[in-house]
Amino acid sequence: MSTNENVGEGEQEIVKMIPNKQIDFVIYFKKPMESDGRAQMIFDGTLGPKLQEGLDNLKGILYKK
Repeated sequence: MSTNENVGEGEQEIVKMIPNKQIDFVIYFKKPMESDGRAQMIFDGTLGPKLQEGLDNLKGILYKK
């Protein structure tokens, strides 16, 4: 949950993964409006390293706790 008052509230659920190729997920918005939407992320070689970097950073934060 963010402490920034300018962002909403919601959840993201991964519904399908094809390693190194694709992630399908559903985003559930709760505030300021309720809605849901499906999204698909297809890796083209440029996003993959940045996504991995973000996951590695998150892992480091979680293991410190």
